[in-house]
Amino acid sequence: MSIKVKAIILSGLALILSTAGASAFQVYGEIGMKWQALGGPGGPLGDATSDEADATRGGRFNNFQNGFIYWRKDRGAHAVYGLIGETWNSMGRERGKCGYPISDEYGFGNGGRRSDFEHGRIIWNPGETKGLTICGSYQDDVVLNPAPN
Repeated sequence: MSIKVKAIILSGLALILSTAGASAFQVYGEIGMKWQALGGPGGPLGDATSDEADATRGGRFNNFQNGFIYWRKDRGAHAVYGLIGETWNSMGRERGKCGYPISDEYGFGNGGRRSDFEHGRIIWNPGETKGLTICGSYQDDVVLNPAPN
């Protein structure tokens, strides 16, 4: 069975319509603009899987097939996805020790990826199956690339 998804953008409001199960999710405002800038349904996040909802400490978020976009007035909207998003999700998202995202994912090191958060960062390097977390107290940092024994 084929599932067709259609995105409609109306003056900053994106309404995602799916013919499977008659689901529709609202993605709007700064979260909607960020999602569109990343390619909307064809980008790394994929389709929306929730309406925009409240997050802790005055934030908002939407869930997507492959990650999340979180917004807070003092931080703006930032996407967290892929293995970095999976790691952040397993830690409790904005309620966990990393806190809210303060950057989108970006290239780092030799082909790696990184996202910055209020209280640290999560880094992924090629060949790893999850992100390396450095959040909380910076005195607890770990060595990112230890020398082989």
